[in-house]
Amino acid sequence: MEPGTIMLDKERHMRLNIRGMKAYKKLTGQELTDLKGSLKDAETIIPVCWALLVWEDADLTIESATEMMEIVPIQKLMKAINECVAADSPLPQSPATS
Repeated sequence: MEPGTIMLDKERHMRLNIRGMKAYKKLTGQELTDLKGSLKDAETIIPVCWALLVWEDADLTIESATEMMEIVPIQKLMKAINECVAADSPLPQSPATS
């Protein structure tokens, strides 16, 4: 399985990108990169998955993404999220300034 690949209604590929980050912030008011281990409930997991999927399907709604995710074990969703974020890592750590 390539990083971020998950079988939902069809094979889908998660990617952390600017479009998804903007969509997540518009939906939740929070930065997608500020989660730091808070993926513990559906109110967080669903919008994160959706935001990681919209790069591939710009018409994907949060409602249709939720329906697709309901048939997949949560462990598979978490694995795909973790693989995606670890593989893409487009956001390097900011260097400390002195």
